[in-house]
Amino acid sequence: MRRHINISGIDKIVLLRALWKKQNSALFYAVMEKEPPVFDSEHSKVVLQSGEGYVDYVCGRRIKTYIGGDEVDPTSYDDHSHTGPGSFEKIVAELRNDELRNNEIVRKHD
Repeated sequence: MRRHINISGIDKIVLLRALWKKQNSALFYAVMEKEPPVFDSEHSKVVLQSGEGYVDYVCGRRIKTYIGGDEVDPTSYDDHSHTGPGSFEKIVAELRNDELRNNEIVRKHD
């Protein structure tokens, strides 16, 4: 049975950057002795829009996941992640924890 991860409320570009950071660059760059690209938010927006939420590769790293909705099947991302099963869910949890910490800091200063 496939498990889905709820990503509602998480900015898609923030999520995409976090997913990107946890993936290795495509092997092509090492083989061709080329510098892999850095993350580019504007390019990532185009990738998200052109794939209608499905992201194959972005800025030289494999994502292979549909993030267009509020629920994500993380199987493909996890299968292609060097950190293994549960990678997608851990990233979402980290983003949610960061958001909670940021909200607490804002409340303390209000």
